[in-house]
Amino acid sequence: MIESPRKKRFTFETGVLPLLFLLPSLMGLLLFRYYPLFRSLYMGLFDWNILEPPGVFVGLDNYTRMFSSSFFTDALLNTTTLWLLMMGFAFWVPIVQAVFLSELRGRTQGLFKLLYLVPMIVPGVSGILLWKWIYNPEFGLANQLLTAVGLPALQWLNSIDTAKIALTLPGLIGGSTGVIIYLAVIQGIPQEMYEAAALDGANFFQRAVKLTLPNMKGIISIQFVLSMSTALQLFDLPYMMTGGGPAGSTTTMAIRIYNIAFSDYNFGMASAMAAFIFTITIILVGLQLTLRRRSD
Repeated sequence: MIESPRKKRFTFETGVLPLLFLLPSLMGLLLFRYYPLFRSLYMGLFDWNILEPPGVFVGLDNYTRMFSSSFFTDALLNTTTLWLLMMGFAFWVPIVQAVFLSELRGRTQGLFKLLYLVPMIVPGVSGILLWKWIYNPEFGLANQLLTAVGLPALQWLNSIDTAKIALTLPGLIGGSTGVIIYLAVIQGIPQEMYEAAALDGANFFQRAVKLTLPNMKGIISIQFVLSMSTALQLFDLPYMMTGGGPAGSTTTMAIRIYNIAFSDYNFGMASAMAAFIFTITIILVGLQLTLRRRSD
């Protein structure tokens, strides 16, 4: 006769103590994440007056003016363009690096893992400033390399034609945690499949195209959706590189919100734009979770 499992008794150690340990992080999450979020949604319904808040209630007027304004459409177009360029220059690089890295064995693979992860120790701001110096039109390494091979120097960050490309070119280096994530997926593929492919005479590229990449489809789709939500919040890279210029060509949605709020002091409009980004992000996260369930 199979005995029914005994019910756990509710005690301080099993019921209350875990909640007490979670309470500080939960309070921080509510105070610094959810409160600003819902506060922003509330502010978006007003012509916000910082001297006598909340100001005049305007309902959805901020959203109506936002969708009909050129500064919103320009910022959205810039954000979309930068995301597409990042997809072209950067998204596929960690995938290729992980595929090649999976062919290495032992200490050699461990060494390359270390080399890919060590740059993460350096603050992102330092890397951005380094690239800004590389793009310096007079003393930067980029123009020195161009002139060395007989090509004309470029105004990398000062020209509308090259500014967006200059922001996304560093992605060609790849590395970071993306490589390790993809590598972990590859190492989860049964080794017997590779052995069978090798016995059938498949070379490295055939195994990569016919075996490795199809088994990575789930994580690639998730990273693809994640890249879109990241692009919507892109701020530090264009802000430090170009300040949103030249002529507003690299002003993203996040930079536009910052300028409207802290330069124009139009917190109602800025909150409406933030709510728009929040809504799109929620949709993308829902899509990401759906893709993850299907990949599992």
